[in-house]
Amino acid sequence: MRGRHALVVMLASCGAEVPLEITQDDQAIVNGEVDTGDPAVVSVGGFCTGTLVTPRTVLTAHHCLGSGSTPGFDVYFGTRHGDGAGTYIRAVHQARYPGGGPGRGDLAMLTLASPGPATPIPVNDRDLAAYLDQPIRIVGFGVTHENGGGGGTKRKATARLLRVDAADMFASNSPSGTCYGDSGGPNFMTIDGVEHVIGATSYGTSACGTGEDASARTDFGHAWIQAYIAEHDPPSCDGDDRCATGCPAPDPDCACAADGLCTAACSDLATDPDCQGCAADGVCRADCPLPDVDCEPPPPPPPGGGSNDDDDGTGDGEGSGVIVGGCAIAGDVRTGIAGSLALLAFVFVRRRRRR
Repeated sequence: MRGRHALVVMLASCGAEVPLEITQDDQAIVNGEVDTGDPAVVSVGGFCTGTLVTPRTVLTAHHCLGSGSTPGFDVYFGTRHGDGAGTYIRAVHQARYPGGGPGRGDLAMLTLASPGPATPIPVNDRDLAAYLDQPIRIVGFGVTHENGGGGGTKRKATARLLRVDAADMFASNSPSGTCYGDSGGPNFMTIDGVEHVIGATSYGTSACGTGEDASARTDFGHAWIQAYIAEHDPPSCDGDDRCATGCPAPDPDCACAADGLCTAACSDLATDPDCQGCAADGVCRADCPLPDVDCEPPPPPPPGGGSNDDDDGTGDGEGSGVIVGGCAIAGDVRTGIAGSLALLAFVFVRRRRRR
């Protein structure tokens, strides 16, 4: 871990001065490039970095925040903190991972006063041990070298996942790595085609640009992260890209999910677990929002009222026929010579057996 040479400074956060302790644990991107994208990556008060993970929740690092539950600073959405071009939203609540810090769950959560102007990034819950040597994207607002400078601008770079321990993941610092001010910022990895936050930048094993970069694993603290979100920014029954249950009407984000409701809001009832039996399965369900195909009446009989199902399966539909001595012989005289010959043969055989 880098040395903790603390310096107390006064940073202006949207017009308000906030006393902050900046330490060498507070990791900017070395050998990165200016990032005008990644709108969900934010500057936390001008001294750390974070990621919007729900409309009003930001994931950052434990060591970035003081004690208590009231942050007293703003979160910045944009490229250059303090340039006046971005969006500032007040952080109204905070929580740090219990007993956490660098090496033991360096995770923290912030609640914003209003939804952020970006699409949230999903938080990974899969065991990172299965993804060693995979590429990572790192993003942060920190300085660009060990001796400082360049902080406050969002930068991005790439790295690779080297190893993991119980609480942390470790990434290569070559060709790029994190530095002071990147703390709390995201380590991104694409899993099954979707980019997830897999870690929050925590510390470096040596000077910026050397050694390894350590980040708190989100899979390690995932249950705590989700519990915080459920309490402070739960899904709504409106469109917010999250599925809510217990809604009076289907949540548009999960009309086909297991929400206890089976309605026509789901365009494919066969995919809705609440609509089991409403698709073609041979069982008629009368309470489906759309007519169950299994409840359709049987087709009408063919014209003339005859049956298409003869014992021999020929389906000739030529009348009921006559049963003679246990054999079925057509009773319609229009069957012609074939029917007559069959009858004569039958009589002849019966007479011979009587002798």
